[in-house]
Amino acid sequence: MLTPTHSSAVNCGQNIFIGENNYTYIRSPDFPQNYGDNLNCEWIIQSPPNMRIKLTVLTFSLESTRNCYYDNLSLYDGKYGTQKWNKTGRYCRRNQLTTTFSSGQFMKLSFKTDSSINNRGFNIRVTAECGGYVTGSSGQLTSPGYPNLYPANKNCVWKIRTRPSTKMRFQFVDMDVNSTEASCSQDYMILRNGDNSNSPFFLINPHQGSSEQNGHLCGSFLPAITNTSSNLLFVKFVSDATGSGRGFRLLFEEIRNGCGGRILLTNENSEIDISSPNYPNSPDPETECEWIVHGLPGKKVFMDIERLDVKYTSRCTLAGLEVRDGGSQYSNIIGTYCRDPPHTLESTDNILYIRYYTNSNSPNNGFKEGSFVFSFT
Repeated sequence: MLTPTHSSAVNCGQNIFIGENNYTYIRSPDFPQNYGDNLNCEWIIQSPPNMRIKLTVLTFSLESTRNCYYDNLSLYDGKYGTQKWNKTGRYCRRNQLTTTFSSGQFMKLSFKTDSSINNRGFNIRVTAECGGYVTGSSGQLTSPGYPNLYPANKNCVWKIRTRPSTKMRFQFVDMDVNSTEASCSQDYMILRNGDNSNSPFFLINPHQGSSEQNGHLCGSFLPAITNTSSNLLFVKFVSDATGSGRGFRLLFEEIRNGCGGRILLTNENSEIDISSPNYPNSPDPETECEWIVHGLPGKKVFMDIERLDVKYTSRCTLAGLEVRDGGSQYSNIIGTYCRDPPHTLESTDNILYIRYYTNSNSPNNGFKEGSFVFSFT
């Protein structure tokens, strides 16, 4: 049974957290009376990480125009389950907007009015549903209600996403999905190597022999630890109307995709070359690599940049080479380069942080560092 999460959101804007099995309402100011002039209201809604937001429109009556220029309600989806907003629509006409879902745990509503013609406004019911994007370098995914018994008649789809250019390792640490048959025809899970329903199955059911694998998981035996071939994992959970179990708990973490890492310079190995993946050819789209280079205590690290070929933008937002004076992404910045870098850079102490990145779908050839060397300070 659903219960109210707090008093209905009748203010002109509010941050709202909507939990599992809760609901609330977002209403235009003064609803059901006419809303006022010159309003600019914004609501930001957040659900738990493994859930998405459902909006059910009960009443919708604004000043209706062809392009919704005067009075309008705009919806923004939190892209990939983050607060990077993607505008999904602007509405003012009856029946334009009925029921809609977020792609992950964030959604934003923006209500604006002009100085004339006021109507009743809107009344929208807000609930949280299982499914949606889950984004992060590591985390967990659980069935609805876990560790309690999951509800009947659920159909949940999650898309787990780690950073571009990484892969993912996932592991079940608890599983109790009810099905009396090895084929898992009652309650079951499906995992796919990608982010959509056409991606290849993971055939990892320990109850099924190699010739019996059908892509369905159920029961209580834990599948083996498994790696994806990209940064995306599709997870589907289905329960029928009969008995239920405790469900599942799945852990995930990103793993490096063949670039980056820690480099230790020693007296015996005082020079090393690094480059972007596939160099001198182009790397894969949306590639990101991080290196941390250590010299011996009391010595500096010098970096010679032999070649840099990335797509230029004024602030190097699309691609570039970032160098920091220390051992992490929070160390003091030496520079970010996407054109005409200095030939040589040096650390203050014995550590440098280097990050190569491209957000382009058709990246240039990347970079090559001629060498890292160290010397006494």
